[in-house]
Amino acid sequence: MSPVLERLPWGFLALYLAVGAAVGVLAALLPAVRASRVDVLRAISYE
Repeated sequence: MSPVLERLPWGFLALYLAVGAAVGVLAALLPAVRASRVDVLRAISYE
C-alpha cells in the first residue's frame, strides 16, 4: 500500500460518508412525504 493510503483516517471517511448519505436520504424523503399528502386532482387543476 502507498504511504498516503496508510495515513488516511478511514474511520472519519466512513463517518463522513454515512452522514452525507443520511442527509441525502432526508433531503429526498421530506419533500416526498409532503408531496404525498397533497390531493392530486387539486394540485393539477387549472383555474
